[in-house]
Amino acid sequence: MTELGSQRSVTKIKLGGAVRTHQSVSIQTTPEASWLYAPEGTAVYYDTGELYTHHNTAGVQLLVPGEWWTAWWFQDKRWIAIDVTLPVEETSEGFRYTDLELDLWWRNGDSGIVDQDELDTALTSGKVDQTTAEAAQQVANSLHDRLQHDREFIELGFSMLDRCLDRSSAS
Repeated sequence: MTELGSQRSVTKIKLGGAVRTHQSVSIQTTPEASWLYAPEGTAVYYDTGELYTHHNTAGVQLLVPGEWWTAWWFQDKRWIAIDVTLPVEETSEGFRYTDLELDLWWRNGDSGIVDQDELDTALTSGKVDQTTAEAAQQVANSLHDRLQHDREFIELGFSMLDRCLDRSSAS
């Protein structure tokens, strides 16, 4: 099990081939899932070492090895973003996943699925096959239902984020 407070890398692979990695802090781990914290200003790098961006807000990320998604709870505007992915993999350094372009969002009780066109383009261009596209759509529909009805899931992430922010402001 990962030591709490340890640095973990998170690598996101885009279907177009771009690879981006950032470092986060482990805040809770179980055999099933890991919660990581990335403060505002966290640097995100391409695999070439070139800077891609800095996070413009603090967030916590839930990574569940084997699941077809990863979720972020963000401080600014208190919203949730979910990437539908190929199954999340845990590595010795942290986590990696391939983004299937289909995304979900939640804010103030409203939610939606976006970038359907990007998944459709990935399918027609051969970057994903029909089976993968159908699985991604099924995952997105299930997560959308969860965002609409599972208040505990929504609040759990914001509770984790608030604890991280309270610790940051106390130091």
